[in-house]
Amino acid sequence: MSRRNFTGVLLIGLVGVLAAVLIWRRIDPFDTSTSNVLIGEYLRNPAKRPPLINDALEECEGAPFALPSSGLIGLMYGDTAGPYSTTRKHTGIDIFGNGDAGTVPIYAVYDGLLSRLADWRSSVIIRHEDPLQAGRFIWTYYTHMASEDGNTSFVAPQFLAGVAAVPVKKGRCWVIKVNMQDQDHQERCTCILVSC
Repeated sequence: MSRRNFTGVLLIGLVGVLAAVLIWRRIDPFDTSTSNVLIGEYLRNPAKRPPLINDALEECEGAPFALPSSGLIGLMYGDTAGPYSTTRKHTGIDIFGNGDAGTVPIYAVYDGLLSRLADWRSSVIIRHEDPLQAGRFIWTYYTHMASEDGNTSFVAPQFLAGVAAVPVKKGRCWVIKVNMQDQDHQERCTCILVSC
């Protein structure tokens, strides 16, 4: 085989392998997750939401942490629904709120110290002493708290970008003003990031 033919065969083989990897990542035959179907139904049909909604601050028996918000628990840790796969699994718990953007309260799941990096528009992180293993610390990360285009942050103004180690309590609420009005044009308040 000539060098030119060998190079051509090698190039075709590499393109074939690359195409197979891309197809595998796109259509994972081992992915049995139906999360995206449930999320799509939840988002398209608000009338069918009530039985799917988990309540904020709800706790499982014996669990020290509370749910941070009301809504559909759409993606669980380890979920393989697209854009994730069996080789790149979801690494958190996504709760799809039951309300308009910027109006769904989010609570600290446990007492801790809240920080927000200077370049974080829609995220905060809370460091907690691990209630199950003394002497250890764990972190809970709260994100997607911004308008769909990402330009408007819904993080409470008390937690300015760059704050560090602000004490927060599990489930306590600061009522944060949002630019909304009720039927009588009175200013209405809602909780955005709940803690204190």
